[in-house]
Amino acid sequence: DFIYDNASPSNAAPGFSWKDNVGDMKNRGFEAYVGVDKGGFSLLYTLAKANSKLAAFDDYEEIDGARLDREQGLSHSLGLDYEFSDNNLSLHWDMLLVDDLDDAIDLDGAGTNRSKDGYSVHNISVRWLPRSITGLELTFGIDNLFDEYYASQASRTGVTTHPVFGELFLLDYEPGRNVKTTVAYRF
Repeated sequence: DFIYDNASPSNAAPGFSWKDNVGDMKNRGFEAYVGVDKGGFSLLYTLAKANSKLAAFDDYEEIDGARLDREQGLSHSLGLDYEFSDNNLSLHWDMLLVDDLDDAIDLDGAGTNRSKDGYSVHNISVRWLPRSITGLELTFGIDNLFDEYYASQASRTGVTTHPVFGELFLLDYEPGRNVKTTVAYRF
């Protein structure tokens, strides 16, 4: 019983739309993780997959089999942390690997070229709590360490047609490498 905001049955006048129950949407997926903590070392691995598919009613056959437009396919994440307790220093690294997603009809997405490229992003950080100043915390980190040029699969992708501007390529790229420093004091 999927309620679609831009519903336009095949027998409606062009450009006419409303909210309607267009069919049954099935969402299938899983998320699994495993973690290990040993001494100052910790590791967390996550595997996730999600798929959606619309079984459209007869009046909406043109969107039968459509997926949600912000769908992400298979993703892997890995996080490693190590704490040097004698020095109040901790190191962190995480990685996100997202597989390609093939072209398919999607709801509210672009009209053509809706495939989504996979990507991998790595982040690192170091945190230090100096013993000489109780409550002080210094953190240095780099997000997107290798400056990956990518668009999140949770953003819109593909080519659509705008009534005024014509053909538009929809793709919102994520920020490149980001270097950051944080100084915090707790009292």
